[in-house]
Amino acid sequence: MKNILFVDDEPMVLRGLQRSLSSQAKEWTMRFVNGGPQALEALAAAPCDVVVTDMRMPGMNGAELLAEVMKRYPGVARIVLSGQADQKLVLQCVTTAHQYLSKPCEPSALIAAVSRMLELKKLMQSEGLRTLIARLDRLPSCPDLYQKINAALASSDVELSQLGMIVEKDMAMTAKLLKVVNSAFFGLSHHVDSAAEAVSYLGIEVLKALILTVRFFDCGRQMEKAGLNADVLWRKAALTAEAARAIARLEKQPLPLQENAFTAGMLHNCGLLVLAENMPESLSEVISAARLHQAPLSRFEQEHYGATHTEVGGYLLGLWGLPMSIVESVAFHATPTPEGPQTFGTPVIVHAAQALVGERVKTIEGIPATPLNLDWLTALGFADRVPIWREAVAEVIEGRG
Repeated sequence: MKNILFVDDEPMVLRGLQRSLSSQAKEWTMRFVNGGPQALEALAAAPCDVVVTDMRMPGMNGAELLAEVMKRYPGVARIVLSGQADQKLVLQCVTTAHQYLSKPCEPSALIAAVSRMLELKKLMQSEGLRTLIARLDRLPSCPDLYQKINAALASSDVELSQLGMIVEKDMAMTAKLLKVVNSAFFGLSHHVDSAAEAVSYLGIEVLKALILTVRFFDCGRQMEKAGLNADVLWRKAALTAEAARAIARLEKQPLPLQENAFTAGMLHNCGLLVLAENMPESLSEVISAARLHQAPLSRFEQEHYGATHTEVGGYLLGLWGLPMSIVESVAFHATPTPEGPQTFGTPVIVHAAQALVGERVKTIEGIPATPLNLDWLTALGFADRVPIWREAVAEVIEGRG
């Protein structure tokens, strides 16, 4: 049984939650307490997997509670259940809350959010990973713009022009997106000078992937100190995204899976940027050791941190609420396991894409690229497709220069 703690100062809200979540009683042990101090007492008395808290509470508000939970119980997943009036308060805890849900919240949405956190904890059982995550004091939060785009897409009649207007309100992100769209990588014949035009050209899923990727590169200001090259990392991310989409198309996968693969490919090394931002000197030592021994980076990350940057990236994206297929793809793209997906899908595609791109474009100079796991592909019945994929990836790289 998984243990979930719900915190709200309104007894009626707690009773409503208890009624609406009764269907989960066979799977979850649920406790309901009416304040921050009571929540800390409950956590001290019994273990907990997920805390779901209101924000506006007397004495100790949700932001203060989550800060204490993060400090005392870093392995506990933290969800904010906030009313619209609490948005300013929510901004105070962007480094301590893993996910935000707005009141009123449908029971199905709350159950899905908690279930995702539990799946993520099952996926990432490594004590080394939890310890490493707790050491990262600049863990990026999910971009507000990304959440606004997703909220707008929930409406069946949303238009691209409306999404462009949402993007334009975030001037900093607009500037970065326009810089990316007008870069040599996209090879446009004319200059794009508005968010609306960028949205129209890119499409919704590419836009969302870029918003997330720009956020990670924005938090990677320490890359040079860590021994990383921002331009090389950006190119590898973009090429892997395009390669993943090309492989998905070759295998006649549905459009949603193609877009899913593109996003996962774009984000596959996001954990490396998070480590660079938080511990550049330490990461530099790990990179130097891998280069000296001509061995995969993951080997020395495990020795140094007890976890890898791929696991960090997957864990963070899971907390942000991205689909589990993307989380798995990022977490295990370099080291797919026999217990991994047994059917063809995003994780398989992204593993193949990053490995085939890596044959031509190294993530870090002097460190061997992750090879294809041919045993896994053989077991899945796709080993004979590798030459065709390799040719398609070569065309992507040559086409992008």
